[in-house]
Amino acid sequence: STKCVRDLGAEYPVVKARGLICASAREVVDLLKDSSKVSTYNKSSLGRKDQVVLTSNVDSVTKVMSSLTKPPIVRKPLECVTLFYARKL
Repeated sequence: STKCVRDLGAEYPVVKARGLICASAREVVDLLKDSSKVSTYNKSSLGRKDQVVLTSNVDSVTKVMSSLTKPPIVRKPLECVTLFYARKL
């Protein structure tokens, strides 16, 4: 479902997605944190770049990523900026 709350200062709609991934949590995190592998799981991706890496060590990674995606039914590519954070439990 999607919902854009205009009265709270949100300029862009929020997209919520769900899915089932047949992989371990570690495999999913390793895939998501490597920007060079984005085309492995997102066929509509035109690329993703790590804009700022705030932390990157054996226990955690925090970074800001920008991506460009061209979904089949949308005329223009969509640009997304994502804050990614993962830590070892």
